[in-house]
Amino acid sequence: MHMYRLSLAKLFCALCISILFSCKGRGCRHESPPPIKYSELVVPHVTTAIHCDGELDENEWFAAANSGPFIDLKTNQEAHPYSEARFLWDDQNLYITLYAADDDIRTADAGHDGPLWLGDAFTLRFSVPSHDDEQYSLDVAPNGIITDAKIFADKRVDTTWESHAIIGVDSDGTLNDPSDADEEWVVEMAIPLRSLGLTGHPNESMKMKISRCDTPKNSKRVCGAWGAIAGTSVLAGMLRLGSSISSTHAPASASAMGK
Repeated sequence: MHMYRLSLAKLFCALCISILFSCKGRGCRHESPPPIKYSELVVPHVTTAIHCDGELDENEWFAAANSGPFIDLKTNQEAHPYSEARFLWDDQNLYITLYAADDDIRTADAGHDGPLWLGDAFTLRFSVPSHDDEQYSLDVAPNGIITDAKIFADKRVDTTWESHAIIGVDSDGTLNDPSDADEEWVVEMAIPLRSLGLTGHPNESMKMKISRCDTPKNSKRVCGAWGAIAGTSVLAGMLRLGSSISSTHAPASASAMGK
C-alpha cells in the first residue's frame, strides 16, 4: 500500500510538471500579455513663441496634434462632458492645450502641490525612454494651480520635483458657484523639455496619458482619458516630436475645440 501511494504521488507530480511546461492555452497563468497598442501623435514643431494665456490666438494651434475626444474607460465611448488635448513644441518647450466642457466649474481648496484632484482637474503623466520606470506627473486645476511630482518605480512620490511649467487659463463661467450655468475652461501651458528629460530633437518620443475628472451639476463624478488602459497605470499614449509647420492656418479658438 505504501508503494502504491508513493507511485500515485510521483504520477501526480509528473502530471503537474507536464501541464506546467506544455500549457499554451488562454488559461495559462504564464501566458504573455498582449502588446500595448499605443495611440501615437506626431507633434508639430513651431518657430514662433506661444503665449500661454488660454486664448489660443496663435495660428499654429490650428495645426497642432489633437487627441480627439477623451474616452470613458468604463464604456469605451466618448466621455461626457467633452475633453480634448492639443500639442506643439519648439526648441525649449512642449506646449499643451487642454479643453474642458463644464457646466459647473469647481476647484479643490488646495494650493501648489496640494490635492487638486479633489476638484475638477486634468492629470498628465509622462515617461521618457531613458527613464522608463519613472513618471512625471502634473495635475492642473481650472484656477491655474498645479501639482507636479516625480513618481518612481517603487511608487515613491517626490513632490520637490518642479516642472517649471508656465500656465494660462481662460474660463467661461464662475468658479465654485453652482447657482449659475458655466460652459468651459481652457488651459494653455508650456513645459520645458529639459524638465521631462528631453533634449529637443525631432523624433524624440515620450509615453503619456491624460485624464480628466469632473462632477457635472446634479450628477455623479465622471472621468475620461486619452492614452490610458482601464484598470492599469500603463501610459498608452505616445508623443513623437515632429517637423516644423507653416503658420498660415487660421487661429484655433477655444470655441472651435469643444462641443
